[in-house]
Amino acid sequence: MKKIVLFDVANTLLWKPDFYGKLQEFIKARFDFDVSLDSVIFHHKFASEMVVFPDKTTREFYLDFNLTLLLALGLPASHKDADDFFNLCRGAIKWQPYSDTRVLDEMQLPLGIVSNWNYTLERELKPFGNVFSAIFCSEVVGLRKPSKAFYQHVLDSLGLNPSDILYIGDSMKLDYSPATELGIQTLIIDRHNFYSCKHKAIISDLNQVKNYL
Repeated sequence: MKKIVLFDVANTLLWKPDFYGKLQEFIKARFDFDVSLDSVIFHHKFASEMVVFPDKTTREFYLDFNLTLLLALGLPASHKDADDFFNLCRGAIKWQPYSDTRVLDEMQLPLGIVSNWNYTLERELKPFGNVFSAIFCSEVVGLRKPSKAFYQHVLDSLGLNPSDILYIGDSMKLDYSPATELGIQTLIIDRHNFYSCKHKAIISDLNQVKNYL
């Protein structure tokens, strides 16, 4: 019997739906290439899996991330291109809840957050109201995924055994691997079919979480 359900945030509960279209437009205007939306989403996810996330995401981190993303798409991009795209998006593209996050209101267990985020996290979680009883943020804790120490900190703070927790994230690298190594049952949500290997830990909709409770 689980005692709490924990969630990652970025691309698990929240996403920036306008980001991908904005990137398409930028690529067309800057490089005169037409890139499909599916390709943009895939390569963004690929870049997210490859880069090393810091405890605190800074402008420098996002510049490096944007350059990695543009290069992964095969574009002859420079640091200036990455900087221009950062400035284009800064403050203009907002985080929004996925539509399937409405299922959180139906869960009869305490809910919590384990996220690589900065001090703005609680502000971004406002659309969900007060449903989260525990929030673990990398900048606040001083640890980041995929460090197992971050997940161990969560276990110690909650005073729970790994078997008491169901955790949902979107990354095999950042979420599944370290959490399962500690014995936490972990599900990976893959709404865009990024992962080729489909196994019992991969779901496509948060409504499926109810089947594991």
